[in-house]
Amino acid sequence: MKDSVSKQIRKISADSSLLLLIFLAVTEAGRFGLFLLVKGSDYFSVFRDDSFLTLISYLLVYPVLMPVLFFIYNKRAGKENGIRLKNTFRKPQRSFGWCFKWLVIDIGLAGIVNVAGAYIRSFIISTFHLVDYSAVTDQSGFWKNTLYLIVMFVAMAIFAPFFEECLFRGIIFRNNEKMGQLFAIIVTGIAFGLWHTNSYQFFYAAVSGFCLCIVFLKTRSVIPVMLIHCINNSLSYLSSALSGIIRPALNSSDTEYAIHYVVTKQPVAGAAFLLIRLFLIGCMIASVVLVIIGIVKYRRNRSLNSGVFNISRGKKVLYYFSSPVTVITYLALIYFTFVRYHLTGL
Repeated sequence: MKDSVSKQIRKISADSSLLLLIFLAVTEAGRFGLFLLVKGSDYFSVFRDDSFLTLISYLLVYPVLMPVLFFIYNKRAGKENGIRLKNTFRKPQRSFGWCFKWLVIDIGLAGIVNVAGAYIRSFIISTFHLVDYSAVTDQSGFWKNTLYLIVMFVAMAIFAPFFEECLFRGIIFRNNEKMGQLFAIIVTGIAFGLWHTNSYQFFYAAVSGFCLCIVFLKTRSVIPVMLIHCINNSLSYLSSALSGIIRPALNSSDTEYAIHYVVTKQPVAGAAFLLIRLFLIGCMIASVVLVIIGIVKYRRNRSLNSGVFNISRGKKVLYYFSSPVTVITYLALIYFTFVRYHLTGL
């Protein structure tokens, strides 16, 4: 009986992790292919244009690779497990107000953890003398490139919310749900954080992943999580784009000059940037209040089930992360997120 349970759990684990492993393998091969293409092209070739390469990368990753992953899961385990993506495109089981509350919680909590994570990253980077490529890489010129602006908006606000929610909430979360809903929330959220393969985004994405799993669990629909993901990414995109426009003011230590620059040269961008920042701060404050209220209610009514396996949580974790495919996948994700990123910035 023990061997049967461990095999079932390892299969669940492998079915989820295999998709991530295939994604990593294909994107790394694609990255190497683009490197060779750039290296062998003329200096003025279109392949030397970062905007063009970004466009090609996102087109290959989202509309091409992601549907292939969905097809592989459907053929390998989807039919057997009764997990079909089309069944998640349904009317949410919760109200618009409830979903909006979780939009605020998602943005606010992720923002708080992102700030805390930045301090943790800075401490680790300084302690181990690593390179913080998020700080030394200057992308201000990109935000003046119209093609890059369009590509990044489509990728962040449309492609990412649709395809990533189908993968993580529509497939991986539901596949992990047999392990227990709390287990599925935590593991899927961590996988979502590591999926971004850089420490700068890990904390933010992981907490956002937890929130999105809860929203999907309660609504049983990918539609609200896609919309929350879209709004969250759009705000991040706008904040980054606007900060690029008013960068001279943000980089200046002279407060008077910064205010003068924004008011006289970029008043619209400055006002929009300020409004977004105020909204984010408001979400952070509101999220803390809403979470405290939620915890009080949760103590009275624990609605998360423990899954189909009547074993301890420790054994669930042990069996789940003893799958060879999962071990390889998470070692690779951890390496790309916390090791290679600070060695090469890639």
